[in-house]
Amino acid sequence: MATYREIHGKAIKSISTDPSAPTDEGQMWYNTTSDTFKSIVSSAAWRSGPAFSTNRYGASGSGSLTAGLITGGNAVTPSADVPSNATEEWNGTGWGTGGNLNTARYYGGGFGTQTATLFTGGDSRPPGAGSQTTTETYNGSAWTAGTASPTSLSLISGLGTTSAGLIVGSPAFATTTFEYGGSWTAGGAMNTGRRWIGTAGSQTAGVAFGGQIPPSGYSTNVTEEYDGSSWTNGENLNVTRAVNAVGGGINQDASQTNTLAAGGYQSSGSPKSFFNESESYDGTSWTAQPTMGTSIGYGTGGGTGSAGISAGSYTGSIPAVGTTEEF
Repeated sequence: MATYREIHGKAIKSISTDPSAPTDEGQMWYNTTSDTFKSIVSSAAWRSGPAFSTNRYGASGSGSLTAGLITGGNAVTPSADVPSNATEEWNGTGWGTGGNLNTARYYGGGFGTQTATLFTGGDSRPPGAGSQTTTETYNGSAWTAGTASPTSLSLISGLGTTSAGLIVGSPAFATTTFEYGGSWTAGGAMNTGRRWIGTAGSQTAGVAFGGQIPPSGYSTNVTEEYDGSSWTNGENLNVTRAVNAVGGGINQDASQTNTLAAGGYQSSGSPKSFFNESESYDGTSWTAQPTMGTSIGYGTGGGTGSAGISAGSYTGSIPAVGTTEEF
């Protein structure tokens, strides 16, 4: 009869403190403190969560996995694009209504916490042509006018906080980035100009991945890391993707060395090839994670290699949806 070590390649250890590292998955041990045998079994999976009240895609996110914020978006219907001013707050288990934006728009970018968020740019319509410099800040209940961005922005992503934030991307695939710390200044230029990029981390330790590249607008797997002044190339995504369902916005939990990418699409044109693959980044390489329940894109959300959320999306058919999936 085969032994545990012959089957799993690991011996049963006798230890006083339980291990917890991912590399310990599948390990069995004897805990001398509790006088019990234990093991670590991988149980990562996506599950359906509560939908929010305003169906939309192309919204901006901010905050964390227990105190998140969804702002604006496109409440597209069978007959028209409908810029939204809706704000909804996430408490870790459900959605609640927040204060409305003063200017309805979609494809804007933001950063910060649930009670201190900055949201800038975006489109009224049509996408790209209606880009704005409009900026608003949120205090947990209401939006007020903020300092306009240096140029019209849309199809952008943000990371960081209201005291040290960063915006990347543009309709024209510009390499330009903008830093915010009470006022706007130019940030370091990216190596690859893109739009609809996934982001995570801080203004001095950020990561940007995927997106659309010129001239065709096809998706890319490029990953770049930011040190507060310049960008360097990181490990490429395993799955080429743009307009991620997860990959920016609700990312206060994520970092340059622990973030999640999920959903999106791999081509331009119509119909777009939406998919449900997810993967996590540890600062060195991307690792495949369980697939989402639905193939979607244009959502917002964020997370780490062990927890994440996707909220609002487009599945390739009208109308937009307000579904949520949790990792």
